[in-house]
Amino acid sequence: MDRNIFHICTDCSDILRELWEAHSFFPAIFHSGWLIAILLSMTGVLIVARNQIFIGAAITQTSTFGISIALYILGFEAMSDTTGQAREDLIVSYSILAASICTLWAFVNKSSLTALLSKLKIPVNVSKEAAKKQREDITGWLFLLSSAGAIVLLSQSPVGKEVIDKLIFSTIIGAEMKDVKILITLFAITVILLILFLDKLTLVFTDRDYAVSIKLPATRIEVIFALLSGVILGFCLKISGTLYTFGCLILPVLIAANFVKSIRILFLISPIIAFTFSFIGFAAGNYYDIPQTQLTIFFMSLFYPVSLIIKGIFLRN
Repeated sequence: MDRNIFHICTDCSDILRELWEAHSFFPAIFHSGWLIAILLSMTGVLIVARNQIFIGAAITQTSTFGISIALYILGFEAMSDTTGQAREDLIVSYSILAASICTLWAFVNKSSLTALLSKLKIPVNVSKEAAKKQREDITGWLFLLSSAGAIVLLSQSPVGKEVIDKLIFSTIIGAEMKDVKILITLFAITVILLILFLDKLTLVFTDRDYAVSIKLPATRIEVIFALLSGVILGFCLKISGTLYTFGCLILPVLIAANFVKSIRILFLISPIIAFTFSFIGFAAGNYYDIPQTQLTIFFMSLFYPVSLIIKGIFLRN
């Protein structure tokens, strides 16, 4: 037993030592991965609060499709710079645009749109059950269309295929310090807005009808945080790809929700869980030569059922 404990401690020491050495050479990769996990976990609280978990997958895939559409329209020759590499500015711009459109659809109440369609004499089913089913149908359709369309549009271009492969494979290799600075800025903006609007935001996303009845500007709050979330998702997608983006968006919140019920506390616990798993995933991935983003999501996915078991034990007692 003592020998096993000694080996475990030695392995942990070696893992941390190699992590420190790799971090010294590639700090942008590690900082980007950890900041993305923290930022996305905070954004994911809003998606879980609206019971629209699958929309997170649709947002990431539609952002990839948005990039593909834009690059296809511009033409294959516009995809690369003078060195033959993919133009990062185009990828970021269209990723953010597509993600913003999706988050607006996910976050903003559809009552004003329904009213407009009714005035135009366009038949719409306004029941809550029909609206929920329609939203789920559209989400599934968007996910499938985007998944196939992104590959179909750019499969004939070497540069386009490189862009899509990187997004789908979810590799964070290539992150730069300028990306870290932008992520830090987005994190600061998010924290400031949460401090200023946390109570109003929580009420709007958990009980919108009551928020409207007490004269809160619900739609304005939804639009502001939808656009901020779109910028965060679009930018993170460009750096880390679809798997890591969707995983960090949803899994930390789902795990945290098994231990706390308050939305306010979720904004604190979810980033802690996200950072913890991303740190472990990046450290172990670096030591064992396993893709770090995939390993992080794998660890979180393994722990989610464990959190359900722990929740069941405590509820039973």
